[in-house]
Amino acid sequence: MLSCLWIAGQAEARQSKGARTCRILFLSAPHGAPTKLHLFDGVKSQEVELPRRNFSPVYKLPAGKLKLQLIPDAFQTEELLPAGAPAVIVSEEVNDLYLLVFSDPSNKVTPVKMEAVNANNNRLGEGEMLWFNLTNDLIYGKLGSRKVALKPGESKSVGAPMRERGAYPVELFYKRQGSEHIHPICHTKWRFRPASRSLVFVLMEPYRKAPMIYSFRDLRKPGEN
Repeated sequence: MLSCLWIAGQAEARQSKGARTCRILFLSAPHGAPTKLHLFDGVKSQEVELPRRNFSPVYKLPAGKLKLQLIPDAFQTEELLPAGAPAVIVSEEVNDLYLLVFSDPSNKVTPVKMEAVNANNNRLGEGEMLWFNLTNDLIYGKLGSRKVALKPGESKSVGAPMRERGAYPVELFYKRQGSEHIHPICHTKWRFRPASRSLVFVLMEPYRKAPMIYSFRDLRKPGEN
């Protein structure tokens, strides 16, 4: 059963090092979900894209501790924001982040929820992967020279699977809670670039029996776009 999907994301322009940067990814977006919203950073809002199969363009954010909110329209003052808009807190120490967006039909202001991922250089270095197990299953396997084991809901960084640019073997399995049966997810190969960083998500898609694995490669250096 092949349930792995490799997706590369690369931005083209560059900005000065040290600036706070943000890229957005809408995971498992349902049909009819918004493709663009406005991101309010406490001072102003900017229109942002919510791509499904790639990272968004890089957005600049102000320094300091932030409360980010996704809203349907542009607002320039916090007093005008609709109550209940989805929000996430970003600490002052985070200067490079990924903003993960998930569907949340219960939110009547903006039908999404968010999670901020710290992607600072000391959190995710070149060639490394940051894994998120968003299922209720145990996920484990081999990634080239590395092994990975993720409990339900766990996130973990994994070192570079090889040294040089090329392809490496991937074998992944899952085990349901309370069961001793081991099930395969995929047996394939992934491409590797030593200068890239990757975010990898394990999800349960509707109407599927086995988890899906989505890997998104970011070729930026930390603090650049």
